[in-house]
Amino acid sequence: MSSFEDFVVQAKNAFNFVGKKTGDAVELTKLKVSVSETQGKIDREFAELGRKVYGAAKDQTDCTEFVKEKSDAIDKLIDELTEINKKISDLKKEKICPACDYSNPDSATYCQKCGAKL
Repeated sequence: MSSFEDFVVQAKNAFNFVGKKTGDAVELTKLKVSVSETQGKIDREFAELGRKVYGAAKDQTDCTEFVKEKSDAIDKLIDELTEINKKISDLKKEKICPACDYSNPDSATYCQKCGAKL
């Protein structure tokens, strides 16, 4: 191969690498926005739940069904948030601790926060 052909191959490889890194950065940003939006939904659900429970206590009424519905909705959102955070960790090449949800480097064997085995 001539040195020009070598240069072209190296330039293509560099371009592909930069393109992948840019794509990863865009995906990471989208996921972080999704985390923020999902956390906002969770916060709103908790606030609505709290207002309803307060009103029911004040009026001495039963809101058990409403509490169950909101609890289920919150659980679903927390599951979504966990999945999004897993995608972020995969993209960043990190391991999530099963005990405390802390993000650890991919090379870690034990959690840097709680010491649990990964």
